[in-house]
Amino acid sequence: MYIEGYSSVPDIIILRPNGMSPDSVDTHSSNGTTVTSGIHSEQEEGEGATQSAEERKRFNPLYDTMINTSPTIYNKVNTTVKAKQDHTVLTQLRLMKLAILLLILISIASLFISVYVVIAFSDGPTKVASLQKELQSLKSNYTTMNIKMRILESLVAGNKSFEYINDLDDKLIYFQQQTKENISSLNSNLSNTKVTLQQVHDQVSFSYQNLTSIMASQNSIVQEQLLNISKMEGPQGPQGVGNLSACFMKTDTASSASDTTRTSTLNPFPPMEDFEKYVVMFVTCSMSGGLYHTLNLTVTDSHRVQYQCMCSGQVSGESIRKCQLHVWLCPRLS
Repeated sequence: MYIEGYSSVPDIIILRPNGMSPDSVDTHSSNGTTVTSGIHSEQEEGEGATQSAEERKRFNPLYDTMINTSPTIYNKVNTTVKAKQDHTVLTQLRLMKLAILLLILISIASLFISVYVVIAFSDGPTKVASLQKELQSLKSNYTTMNIKMRILESLVAGNKSFEYINDLDDKLIYFQQQTKENISSLNSNLSNTKVTLQQVHDQVSFSYQNLTSIMASQNSIVQEQLLNISKMEGPQGPQGVGNLSACFMKTDTASSASDTTRTSTLNPFPPMEDFEKYVVMFVTCSMSGGLYHTLNLTVTDSHRVQYQCMCSGQVSGESIRKCQLHVWLCPRLS
């Protein structure tokens, strides 16, 4: 058979992809290219007669010449394909190794777990029996507790003590709150009262000091006037019945530190011997360096009246408290 541009090829020659077959025979073309062919039976020869023109193109002398003239390109292509195939095979081998190693590890772990389970549950029946007893005991306890709870619920449902207790608790909380509010109000009122009392005390103290100062000033004025009058010479006339020109002022004085409780004249005044000659016409009490003074009276067995001055209080800036008793005496006989 002859096709244009191709040489005729015997029908009995078939191209094999693998030249290692035992039935293949290597033949060489005139240009040195190895061609693999095989010996076939009559049936195969009949099949070879029907091969396509595409397969016969491989035996074209021009194709062989192209392969011989550019073996480097052809070999590079084959080498690249083979390298890719080798890389794929190596990757598959590595994956298989990893899978086998993983299976080995899983098998070892399963073995250890099996051994542990066998060792741990070697006394399984005994534990199961014990657990069954405990479970039965728990069921019995639960039944008993349930019965008691129902009895208690029935008692609570028919008993109003808890309602009374809750009511009393609410009232107690209310009274407690009211008591706290009342105590707070009382404390506030007490504080206000203390402030008011302090203000009143300050006013009274100021008024007393002012009055004491005025009285002391008036007393000194009177004393000065009396002294001036006593020094004045009156008209010479007959002596009066009361002999008032012979009257005189007698003073008893006592002093102490201002931080003491009180200061008083030492003895009742005037002395008893003065009552034989003189009559008490006037008595007054004065002080300096203090706040309060009191005139005390004492009646003797002979029905004579004696006097004593009591002083107390402390004035800032004063270290000495001075207490004086003044008695105006006139002759008993003229």
